[in-house]
Amino acid sequence: MNIQLKATKSFNEPRPTNFVEATIQMAKCYEGALEAGVKGTDDDIRFWVDKSRTVKSFFKKYQESKKTDLLEDLEMTNSKQVLVESLSVLKCAEPFVLQWVNRFTELSISEFNDFHDFHWDIFVDFIVPLTWDWAGDVFVIQHENIALINRLIDRGQVRMVIIESDEKKRDILRDEFSDVENGDHIHLIKSKDEISKIISTWVDNPPYLSRVISSDIFLHDLEKKEELHAIQELVREGMVNALTFDNTIKSHDMVWIKNGLGNFVDLLNHPHVANLRGKFEDFSAIIVSPGPSLEKNIKELKRVKGSSIIIAVSHSLEYLSAHKIVPDIVLHVDPNVNIQKYFENFDMEKVELLILSATTAPKLFDLPSKHKAWIYANAYFDNWLMEINNIEDYTLYGSCVSVAALKMAYTWGCKSIALVGQDLSFGDKKYYAGDSFAPEHVIEAFEESSKAKFYKLPGYYGGKVVTKNDYRVYHGQFEQLAEDIKEYSDIELYNCTEGGANIEGFENITLSKFVAKELKVSKNFTCDLSPSEIIASLDQVIELPKVRNNIIKTIRLINTIEKLMNSALKKTESAMNHPSNELTIHGIQKKIASKIKTSMFLKMALQDALSDLAESEKYENNRHGYIKKSNEMYKACLDVLRELKGKISKIKC
Repeated sequence: MNIQLKATKSFNEPRPTNFVEATIQMAKCYEGALEAGVKGTDDDIRFWVDKSRTVKSFFKKYQESKKTDLLEDLEMTNSKQVLVESLSVLKCAEPFVLQWVNRFTELSISEFNDFHDFHWDIFVDFIVPLTWDWAGDVFVIQHENIALINRLIDRGQVRMVIIESDEKKRDILRDEFSDVENGDHIHLIKSKDEISKIISTWVDNPPYLSRVISSDIFLHDLEKKEELHAIQELVREGMVNALTFDNTIKSHDMVWIKNGLGNFVDLLNHPHVANLRGKFEDFSAIIVSPGPSLEKNIKELKRVKGSSIIIAVSHSLEYLSAHKIVPDIVLHVDPNVNIQKYFENFDMEKVELLILSATTAPKLFDLPSKHKAWIYANAYFDNWLMEINNIEDYTLYGSCVSVAALKMAYTWGCKSIALVGQDLSFGDKKYYAGDSFAPEHVIEAFEESSKAKFYKLPGYYGGKVVTKNDYRVYHGQFEQLAEDIKEYSDIELYNCTEGGANIEGFENITLSKFVAKELKVSKNFTCDLSPSEIIASLDQVIELPKVRNNIIKTIRLINTIEKLMNSALKKTESAMNHPSNELTIHGIQKKIASKIKTSMFLKMALQDALSDLAESEKYENNRHGYIKKSNEMYKACLDVLRELKGKISKIKC
């Protein structure tokens, strides 16, 4: 068994960033395919069709982004004529391409064992959609023949999940892939149960399409069909998770940067939650969320105060306040909070510990709790903060504040953990407990999901309950974390929500039964987080000299990139009249891109400025338009760099 890599032709066109670029590139690819078809050279046809797939995948994403200003922008350029010409080429070539990719259906082959070597390429031509992104989309393979994997790698496929139950065969394949480019994106798994978890992590260029290949070309066996369907559902779940995370991240990228810098002094003055690891081994914890079912056990929750650590997510404070319950710990991670609605009229002075994300709204660090600590909001995209303040921690699991609370209680060593108000579902016009506030856009999401009834989860009392997409994602995270906790500890997990969705891995019992089973509700026992204990556990560990050095390095990097961009800006202005300068512009662009890639901080900060202009249709699709766009992008990036440098230079530590 040996993986062979063939050399392919180079395709110098960059990935398209707007509609015009994509249409022109598509026309070039299809024109190349048509010319190769006239000559009868299959390899050349395949080359151009494969390149067109990634270009065409742009249109699928473009349509989903609902661009409304395309025609208006085109009016500002001479791109209309170019588009007409390109569309004419596509119209002529498309029937040929469609016929060519479907040739496999004309072959009398019903088993993979009947394949000759050349059949694999024809098979791949057929099964890969014409809107396929070789770098982003995913193949899941339950097939022993290495020829298929070989062909996919040869064609440029990056992401693959290969299901192989035999450990020795997995080891052999792992050795084969060790020297393959992008081999770290090929995942070898024992069973289908790992699929969703892997795909969910691909938030950087999340997959939009997938293909699942089994050991049979045409499935006739009912059991095999059901197995394939189960795999497809797991793949789909992982893809939706990745897309959901990606959308969340893109909606907050620059906000996270600004908030992180605004909070930086507070991060130096307050401890990270990692200091509490293993500190509460004799305690039980109750995690309070604001779901409608919280109304069922609010009285019992009030009764157990002092017998268990009560951890409340910030969204539940309004309802807890109405019932005069002050939790021991409050957790908040949202970067765009309406402060008054969540914390107004709540007696924060009585809260022993307030835990805030590093990138939450800066004013929240002024809240008057007895003690404060912080946590990373998203371990991957907060990597820039890890680099600067020298603390690496992945306590916040996934994207749900309640899941983060569960992960924290687990790492703290709590012997048993109960969930209340964690419905992950909702009834008619009943989204939160009591009259708890929800922003308008959240209400709209509830209403849309309620009407569509598209997403459903297994119910706490059996049957199915309606949910919405982000709740469905959180549900999966709870179940995955429960599985991990059970594997590595003896912690008991209970779901005392008494309604909503069932969560696999948690025992469903009432809160009163949890109290009787796990807690000591008596005058002789108290679960008190005394100030002395907290202070002893929350020793500050940040090494300030290292932080200062990291800040200096970051400022130096900004200065270097700023200098390069200023140079590029001058050259783009000069190149408007002197084409010979374009060569030096490309050289500087490569240096700038190389520098930015070294810093998650700058990649996130510059993302909006770069993407907004890159996607614009208002620039002419010619040399002059390209240079003008570059010029505007440098100006936008320089504005961001100056703002960042000003903020980070003010940090005193």
